[in-house]
Amino acid sequence: MEENQVIEQQQGMGLFSRIINVFIAPGATFKAVKVKPAWLIPAIIYAVLAVGMTHLIKPVVMDVQKEKTVEALMERGMAEDQAEEIAEKNLGIGKILMYPMALIGSFVAFFVLAGIWLFVSNIILGGQAKYSQLLGVVVYKSFIDLLGGYIKVPVILSKESIDVHFSVAMFLQSSESFLYKFLSKVEVFNIWGIAVLCIGIAIMSNREVKKVVPWVIGVYVLYYVVSISIGSLVGA
Repeated sequence: MEENQVIEQQQGMGLFSRIINVFIAPGATFKAVKVKPAWLIPAIIYAVLAVGMTHLIKPVVMDVQKEKTVEALMERGMAEDQAEEIAEKNLGIGKILMYPMALIGSFVAFFVLAGIWLFVSNIILGGQAKYSQLLGVVVYKSFIDLLGGYIKVPVILSKESIDVHFSVAMFLQSSESFLYKFLSKVEVFNIWGIAVLCIGIAIMSNREVKKVVPWVIGVYVLYYVVSISIGSLVGA
C-alpha cells in the first residue's frame, strides 16, 4: 500500500516541482521521471530559455566571432579592410542562424546525450532503463547548466568575453594552455550537474550511485580532452 502511495505521489509531481527539486532534491525528481518521464514540455521550456540567454550575450558573441574571423583571414595574407568586410557578412548570417541553432541544438544535445547515457546505463552497468527515462534525466539536469549560464551573463557582458567560468583555471596565467582549457570545464555548475546526472542514471538503472560515478566522469573527461584537442587543431 505504501509503495503504491509513493508511486502515485511521484506520478502526481508537477512540472515545476520537478524542476525545483532537481536543484534541491534530485532523487525525488528522478524517481518521478522513472515513473512518468514527461520530458517534452521541460525540454521546450529549457530551449526557450536557452534562446533567451543567447539573445542576452549575442553582442559579445558576435564581437568575439568577428575578431577571430578577422585574425584568421589576416593570417592568410588578406588585407585588414577586406577581412573586416568578409567578417561583417559572416556576422549577418550568424545573427540569423544564432537563434534557430540554439533552439534546435538544445534538442539535438538532449537526444544524443540520452543515447550515450542509455548505453552507459544498460550496456555497461547492466540496467534496464528506457530511452525516454534517460531523456528525462538529461532534460531536467540541464536546468542546472542553464542556471550557471544565466549567472554568467552579467560577467560576460561586463568583461565583453565569453571566456567566463567559475573554476580554479581563473588562477592560471595562460588561457591558451591545455591545462587551463581543461580546468575551465571543471567548474562549479559542471560538477553539480555531473553529480545530479549520476543520481539520475543510478535511479533509472537501479544501480548504486558509487558504481555510476566513475563511468560518468570517464565520459566527461574523454569529451573534454577530445573537444579541447579538436579546438586547438582548428584554432578555436
